[in-house]
Amino acid sequence: MLKKIFGKKIGMTQIFTENGVRIPVTVLEVAPLHVLRVLKETKGKGHAVNAIEVGYDVVREVKAELQEMFKEEFALHKALRVKKPILGVIKKAGFEKKFALIRQIKVEKPEEFNAGDVLTLEQFQLVKKVDVQGTTKGRGFTGPIKRHNLHTGPNTHGSRYHRGQGSLGPSADPSRVYPGKKLAGHYGNEIATVRNLDVVKVDLENNLLVVKGAVPGANGGYVVIKTSL
Repeated sequence: MLKKIFGKKIGMTQIFTENGVRIPVTVLEVAPLHVLRVLKETKGKGHAVNAIEVGYDVVREVKAELQEMFKEEFALHKALRVKKPILGVIKKAGFEKKFALIRQIKVEKPEEFNAGDVLTLEQFQLVKKVDVQGTTKGRGFTGPIKRHNLHTGPNTHGSRYHRGQGSLGPSADPSRVYPGKKLAGHYGNEIATVRNLDVVKVDLENNLLVVKGAVPGANGGYVVIKTSL
């Protein structure tokens, strides 16, 4: 059984139990993973030891008339919305399908997998808790109040201090700002993991995994689903 699988965040909704309790849930689409190649005891750069390389999210096929227009490979990979290095890996593996995401998954017994195998959500049918990793929404350059949840100044007239930073450090000694001070800067677009999410439902027909609670990232973003520690 795989301990990690890839999916896409569809969005949040709510379900009701038999007792009428409302549960907020997140719906994840876990499309089948296609095994591109099996890596056995490979210690080269960029390769894991005892792992399988899988492709996820099949990209839409380009029509024949578009293929004639984009004869050059550089222009074709733009039409397929696939990065050129990924296109090279797919071409080397001998696959006709184009995948938007290619990743490696460590496995204990790589001999159980073969190139061309299709791994479905059935691998997680008996799992009750999962850890979901995603990329948070990017919010650009923000102030310290929004970025670090610092409190504001008084909103009365004449205070002249509402959303300011305030004092940053001593003036005479050491006459500098200590490292690690909570300041304004780039907020979001970071890898975050939410642990111990309950698996509410596994829909094998529609390749959907429903988990309790929220998952980091925007709708349509890729997530990594792992068996809970």
